[in-house]
Amino acid sequence: MPTRELSRRNFLRSAATGSVGAAIAATLQAQGFAASAPLSTGSAQRNGITVESIGAYSVERLNEILTTELAEFSDFAISFPPAKNGVKLYRVTYPSVIPEKKNRPTVASGLIALPDVDEKTLPVAMYQHGSVFGKDEVPSSPENSMETRLMIANFAGQGYMVVGADYFGRGLSQEPNSYIVKPSTQQACLDMLFAA
Repeated sequence: MPTRELSRRNFLRSAATGSVGAAIAATLQAQGFAASAPLSTGSAQRNGITVESIGAYSVERLNEILTTELAEFSDFAISFPPAKNGVKLYRVTYPSVIPEKKNRPTVASGLIALPDVDEKTLPVAMYQHGSVFGKDEVPSSPENSMETRLMIANFAGQGYMVVGADYFGRGLSQEPNSYIVKPSTQQACLDMLFAA
C-alpha cells in the first residue's frame, strides 16, 4: 500500500473532493482484515502490513480492568459502563514514512482491538496514547499499559473497533523516539488507521 505524506494541503484536497471517508473505507476493505473476518490465531501479511493475534479479553477480564485495576491505578473516582462483549487483540506492523527525514520509509506498529460481536461494520475509536517511558508501554503491548487496557475495556468492550499507533521509536519500531514530533506522530497515526 503506498503511503502519502500527511499534510494539511493533501487532507484538504481529499476532503474537498469528498474522498476521505471513501478512501478510508476502501482501504479497510481492500486490506482484507475487516471486522467481519478477524484472525482467530496466528498472523497474516498483505501489502507490507502484518497482523498478528496477541490474545483476547473476556467480558469478565474487561470488567476487572474497569473496576479493580482502575481503582489500583488511580484514586480518581470514576466509573464506566460494564463491558458488553469480549475483545480480540491484534498487533499490526505497517509501512510508513518519516516526514522529517524526507519521507524515508520505515515500519511502525500498533494495536487493533476488535469486539467479539456479530456486526459486519463497526464504529472506530482511534486512540493516541499519552507519555510513556518504556519502549513497550504502548498499545501493541496492552498488558504493559494500563491506559491501553482502559481504552480497550471502555471502547472495544462497548462494540467499537479500537485502533492505536505505538508511534515511531516505540513498540516494534527501530527508529528514534518521535513522541511530540508532530509530523511523525501524525504520520504514524494516519498510516496505522489505513493499515487497520
